[in-house]
Formats: sequence, C-alpha cells, structure tokens
Amino acid sequence: MTLLDEYRRSIQSRTASRSNQDRKRRSRQLAPLNGSESGRRTPEIPEKVSAINQKAVQLAARQRTNNRKLRASSTIKLQELSSGVSPSRLETVERPDKVISNQEDSAPSRTQTSHESQRKPVGKPTALEQLILPHRPEPNNTVASTLTDVPLQLLQGARVDLRRWSVIVSDQTLRRIAAHNHRITSTSLKAQKLQGLLAGSRQRSFLLTKQEAEELSLSYSDARNQTTESLLLTGTDAITDAGLAAIALAVPNLKELAIAGAVRVTDASLRVLSEYCLHLERLDLSALSNVRGAGLAVLVDRCGASLTHLSLADCPQLGDWVLRRCFYAAPRLTHLNLSRCPQVNDVLIETLVAQCPYLRKLKLRGCLMISDRAIVRIARSSPLLEYIALDRPIGVRGVEHLTDSSCSALGGCPNLRVVLLAGSSALTDAGVQWMVSRCSQLTRLDLTGAIGLTDATCAALGANCPELRSLKINGVKGISDVGLRLLAAGCTKLELLHTANLYLVSDGSNRDFGLEGLRAIASKCYELQDLNLSGCFQLQERALVAIGASCCELRKLSLQACYDVTLVAITAVLKGCQKLTKLDLSGVRRCDDRVLRAIAKYGSSITQFVVAGCDRVGDIGLKYLASTRADQLELLDLTGCRLVSDTGLNVLCDAFQRPKLAHLVLADCPLITQDPIARLAFACPQLLTLNVHGCRISARVLQSLSSSWPFGPKIDDMSLNSVHPGRQQQPSRISFALEWLDDKGLYVEKLHYNMLWLESCRVSGVVGKPEEKRWF
Repeated sequence: MTLLDEYRRSIQSRTASRSNQDRKRRSRQLAPLNGSESGRRTPEIPEKVSAINQKAVQLAARQRTNNRKLRASSTIKLQELSSGVSPSRLETVERPDKVISNQEDSAPSRTQTSHESQRKPVGKPTALEQLILPHRPEPNNTVASTLTDVPLQLLQGARVDLRRWSVIVSDQTLRRIAAHNHRITSTSLKAQKLQGLLAGSRQRSFLLTKQEAEELSLSYSDARNQTTESLLLTGTDAITDAGLAAIALAVPNLKELAIAGAVRVTDASLRVLSEYCLHLERLDLSALSNVRGAGLAVLVDRCGASLTHLSLADCPQLGDWVLRRCFYAAPRLTHLNLSRCPQVNDVLIETLVAQCPYLRKLKLRGCLMISDRAIVRIARSSPLLEYIALDRPIGVRGVEHLTDSSCSALGGCPNLRVVLLAGSSALTDAGVQWMVSRCSQLTRLDLTGAIGLTDATCAALGANCPELRSLKINGVKGISDVGLRLLAAGCTKLELLHTANLYLVSDGSNRDFGLEGLRAIASKCYELQDLNLSGCFQLQERALVAIGASCCELRKLSLQACYDVTLVAITAVLKGCQKLTKLDLSGVRRCDDRVLRAIAKYGSSITQFVVAGCDRVGDIGLKYLASTRADQLELLDLTGCRLVSDTGLNVLCDAFQRPKLAHLVLADCPLITQDPIARLAFACPQLLTLNVHGCRISARVLQSLSSSWPFGPKIDDMSLNSVHPGRQQQPSRISFALEWLDDKGLYVEKLHYNMLWLESCRVSGVVGKPEEKRWF
C-alpha cells in the first residue's frame, strides 16, 4: 500500500469521525430521562423540536461545505506528494505521521520533500525499485497467506531463520525482506534528520521536543525495526539471482548468509553480493551446482578480510584455482567445510594450512583423496584446531585410507574436542590410544567402521577422556561387554552412545567383580540421552530393565533388529524414561499390539515411533495408540505391518484434534485403500511425507489428493519418496544423494543397508572411480 492510499484512507476516516461527532451532538440535544416515567423520555415541545430540526439542517449544510473544501485541499496535497516523493518512499514509509511531526505547516514539509528528491542518489535506489516495486506485497498477512509465503513476523529482526520454511520461501520472500530493511533504513534517516533539525536553529518550528525525538529514535531499536544481519535460507531451492540481488541492494550490513541447496543461484548474484555486502563474516554456499567459480572468487576477494566461516560442501564443480583463491583471500578463516568435494587432495590441504593458520573447525567428510600426509600437515600447522571431521563411506575401495599415523599426528593438537574418523578401517588400538592420551579434552569421538579396534580402545577412553559425551563405535565387532564396563568406569558424562551391530554385547550377567556391558553403562552414565543398540541381537530383557531404572534422561532409543526384546523390557524403559521422544522397534519379533498399548499408557513424550517389519502389529494396537497419542505424534512408520487396514487408519483419523503428524510411512501395508487416505488429507493437513508404496491405491487417486496438502505434491507410491521439504521432484527425473546408504539414523540401519533398488530407471551422472561404480 502506497502513501497516497494511506492519505486517502486517513481523509475518509477523518470525515467519518466528524459525522459520528455530529450524530453524538444531536443525540445529546434530546431531553433527559424522567425518573417518574420509568426510563421513558418526556414528550418534546413542538417549538423545541422545530428548533432542533433547524439546527440539524444547518449542521448538515455546514458539513457538506467542509467536505467540499477538504476534498479540494486533499487533491492539491496529493498532487504535491506525488510530485515530490519518490516511488521507493511510497513503498517503504507506512506511517508518515510518526516521523513528520508538524503536518499543519505544509510549506516546510513541501520544501523538505523537494530537497530530499533532489538529493536522492541515482544508481542504487533505481536498481532497488526495479527489484522490489514490481512485486509489492500486501501489508496484512493473513493466515491463508502463510501457505504461500512466510509470515511477516518471521522476516523481521536481526536474525532471520527460514530453514523450517524452505518449502515456500521464494524470491517474493526475499523481496519482502528487502522492502522491510529499506523501510527501516529510510525511517532511521528521517529520524536522524529530524533530530538534527531539533538540535539546530529551527527547533521552535516543530512540535516535538528533543526528549520526544530521542524517544522516537529509541522506539525503532526493538527487534522488529532492526536491519537484517543474519539470513539463513538453507534448503530453499526456489530462490534465484533476482531475489538474492534484492537482498544485496537493500541489506548492505549483512554479516551471515546461508543459501545451501539454492541450485538456481549462479555467479551473477554472487557478483552483486560482492558489490554491496562487504561485511560478510559467515557464508554457506554448499550444494550450489550452478556456481562455477568466477562470482565466488570475486565475492571472497571483496569480503575475505572479514570472512571467518566458509562452507563449500557438495561443490564438485569448483576448480582448484577457486579454492586456492578463497584460501589466499580469507586468511582469518576459523571454520571451513569442504565435505564431499572430490577435488580436495593433499596439495590443496597444504595450501590451506599455510594460508589459514587460525583454523578451529575443519570438515573434510567424504574427501577420499586425502591421506596421512595431509592430516600430518594439518596437525602441525593448526595449533588451535578443535574440530576435525574425516568421515568416509564404509566399504568403498580404491581410496586413501587413514592409518595410525593420522591419529598420532592429531595427538599433537591439545585443544581437540571433536574427532570424527568414521570409515577408517585401517586404524588400530595403538593409534587411538596415542591420540586420546594427548587429547584429554575430547567430548565427541566417532570410530564407526574401525573394525580393527578392540576393548583396549574403550579402556584408553575410560582412563584418559573424562569429558567424553558422545561416542559412536558402530560396527566395531571387537568390542564386548568388558570394553563397555571399562568405558563406563571413566566416561560417566556420556550423553550419546551408539553401539550398533556389536555382536559381542550381551544382555548382561552378574559377575563377582561387578556389572558388565550395558548394565555397567546404566549404573554409571546417568546423563545418557541417545542410545542406539541396533543389531545387538543378544539383548532380551535385563539390560533394558537396568537402563529404564537408571537412565531417566533418555530421549532416543533404537532397538532395530534386536529380535528377542520382550514386552517387559520395553515397558520398563517406558516407565523409567518419561522423556523418551523417539523409539525404533523395527524388526523386533515380539512387538505386537500389547507394545502399542504400553506406549499409549506410559509413552507420554513419544513423538517419533517406528515399528517397521513388525507383522504382529494390527488395527487393535493402532487403536490403543490413537486413543492417547494421536496429536503428539510427528512421525509414524508402519512399514510392513500387514495387519493394519482401513479400520485402524480411520480410527487414527478420528482421534486427530490438533495433529502434528508430518511423516507417515505405510509402505507394504496391502490392506490400506484409498478411503482412509482421502480422510487423512482433511484430518492431517500438515503432512509433509506420505509413503504408500505397496498399498491398494492407484496413481490417479494420489494425483487427485496431492492438491489437498498445502505444501505441494509430496505423496507418491515410490519407495524413495521421503524427500526434504526444500527439495522438489520432477516426474521424469529424480536427483538424490546416496548418503542414506551409510545413514546410522532412525530408519536405515540394517533393512536397507548397502542396497539400492532401481527398477525401470536410467542411471546417469555417477561421479567416482570405475571401481567405485561396480555396485551398479
């Protein structure tokens, strides 16, 4: 809404208020009530009635005359405003009466406006008008508009985080942010000019005092009237160069920008950023496939002196010269992410550590060309290093393996707190023991897939790392109950422990010298919050009962492929761990409707529940679950629950009142038809992911129901449909990463591990060496 529209609206409201005052004045001229007549009005004398009518006629005539004069004067003022105020001011200034205090003095205001229009710069505002004005947003953001754009309240403040709204963020959203910042800038300039005039010789010509002007300037210092300094847009693949250019022109003081996954952004917008945003400190440009390097090089050259955080993960298209130029231009880098960049090798790492000596956090996940030589150079040249990630895919051949030499070199970094060495199968106990003996401040360690380690590693951790809070030893088959006992003796502050696929870990037994295995962990690690026991097939009851009795802070528990876990064990965990939010019982043979009844009774905090492959779960169990936990569930995975039918799903739909369900997996449930899915579209409008692969639902029904969800067509009958909300799918082409093959999360641990099924597909664009592609 422009200033002209607001001025017309103010005139109409002023006219309406005067007419209301006239009606009130005429009502007061009526005779007062007489108490003897019980609230009835006394009859009027004919002479008084005629006098009142004459006064009313005179007031109406006077009102018509005033209205004609007001319309004439308003027309003149509107013409003056339209000729004196620039279009950008009409767009951004919402309440001129808050800034211009003396509106009755029309001559000074006209003079000031004309001077402002003469002093207006030519280059920058013109470009800003071209980017903002053609897409002018509505001022009132209703509830219905939130489905197509982000609410205005989230676009205000110094830190704008839109990562959770990546589905609907577009160039229009960025233009709204730019317009908001432009309005704040112009308003603050007017306030400064007003304060300067008050301090000068023209102070008497204004109605505001100096104290009132200071209060006015302070009123714009709250969160809603602060210019944007941090903009987080990770996963918003709908934004283009136009929206990013609008941000660059309107937000010159931007310090943090994260646009990871914005595949439509090219080098052109990065050049615009380099012209206006010269104070960038944190920059995340991960997975920008259309950025070739020229714009990035110019941007880093301009703002490299202030740049401290840089992320270029998943950018295999960038050449070595671009990365080298970034290293030379940004010597103050402290955080760098080059994960999954195949061009990174030992020579490039040597250039990095020579030019950036202040590195504290370095991520090199999936950089398969790095060897022990690069790790040794990093350890020698980066004495401030606190975080290093060297994760690698498990089982990939033809790559440079990290050995004990890397661990020994990392022992020379006394400030190390996080070391991630997943996939380093060549490590032995000697190298890890040397590293942990020197790095006593370790808080997080990932040794997943280091198959050469034994209980000696756990003993070294328990003896040297009392501050350890996160440990992942998935697939380290040499660790047994003895190692867990030695670990628990010294690492009592553990909050995360992943021991997936440790075949030697048992259900625990009473020994003369004390407890072993998970029972020892439960007796010492009271702060445990995340526990992954997937694939530990010896677990039955005693270990889980001990965990339920001692680990009251537990929030995540995965028992995937723990086939013989009993109902007593699950009930003990639910009773003792009231903060449990995620529970994975995939593949548990004894999981049936009674387990779901126990969750309905004791799982007061469960939000994510997975029972994939539990063929004993049916409609009765789903009825128990829906009776008390329907509105708190955010994820429900019923893959392979062949006894679940339309009856159970209808009960779930009936139980929804304020649903939070965002992900529902019904794959391989042959008794599910289209009727409950149609009800689900109305009962659960916030659903983001729906997997109905293997159900009796036709593609035509899915196509008709896809419009019922406001966040786009995220339902499909494919097994690879669980897509991030910020990613879009095309009907004829699907682009996806293969990282889920090595995922140790909630879903894939054993059921889909190292298996990819592509039927009637044409695979192209596979990056890697020939020996890495043999699984195709």
